[in-house]
Amino acid sequence: MDYLLGSNPEKRSYMVGFGHNPPVQAHHRGAAVPVKSSSKIVSCGESFASWFTRDVPNPNELTGAIMGGPDCMLRQLCW
Repeated sequence: MDYLLGSNPEKRSYMVGFGHNPPVQAHHRGAAVPVKSSSKIVSCGESFASWFTRDVPNPNELTGAIMGGPDCMLRQLCW
């Protein structure tokens, strides 16, 4: 559990909303797309083009979600 929450070579948490330096850009449509009115339809292409590549924290936090860890060379590939 300590490893997940930041006691690791990356010195960061793998759990959204908890631990040291947690991820803020989980690769998840529900977290990345801002809240829209119920009549607004967001297409897959629009969500990718408009929000996936932004370099800001997601507008919706997936508190408690666990992100994938580093590769075999301890490089973080995806949050």
